[in-house]
Amino acid sequence: MTRPYGICWDLGDVIFSEDTEVKSDAGVTQRVTLVPGIGELIRLLAERGVPMAIISDTKRGACENVLAQHGLEDCFAHRTISEELGVEKPDEAMFVTTCEALKIPSGRLVMVGNHYYRDFEGARAVGMMTIWFHWNDRYPSPKQTPAAGYVARDASQVRSAIDDWVASLDAGSRSGSSPPVDAFGHLGPTV
Repeated sequence: MTRPYGICWDLGDVIFSEDTEVKSDAGVTQRVTLVPGIGELIRLLAERGVPMAIISDTKRGACENVLAQHGLEDCFAHRTISEELGVEKPDEAMFVTTCEALKIPSGRLVMVGNHYYRDFEGARAVGMMTIWFHWNDRYPSPKQTPAAGYVARDASQVRSAIDDWVASLDAGSRSGSSPPVDAFGHLGPTV
């Protein structure tokens, strides 16, 4: 079943842990270790028919290597890669290209990222919701309370944030005739 919403993911320190990267001499990521629980979450969302995309500042081939190593290549309908597009996040083109490729309006997409400034400035500028996956302190964070739609520190909190976001989409579009269904096919909020 195709969903009327989609999820966009950064790659490094969101899907995989950057401190585990093994790169080629050309700087292309060859092997990695996934962030705990994220591979399972992505597979579950893909099984539920949720359209997903990668939006990443990386080199050609890195995304394919990471996804293939962990059997995730078929989980993503699109990949927006900075080296291929010729710009990096937060350039709005990274996000607009993804919206167009998925054929989903930006207001029905959420960006899961770890770099507060790069991942969210562009996403918010085009109207996407944001989930700040702040599971480590590798990148700078805002000094004030985050303006991200949601903040998550582990995969279960990312899942909860997705559930809450989907419920808010359903609440805004529901006529009251049917109960809300979360991204994982459950009726009502998850427990």
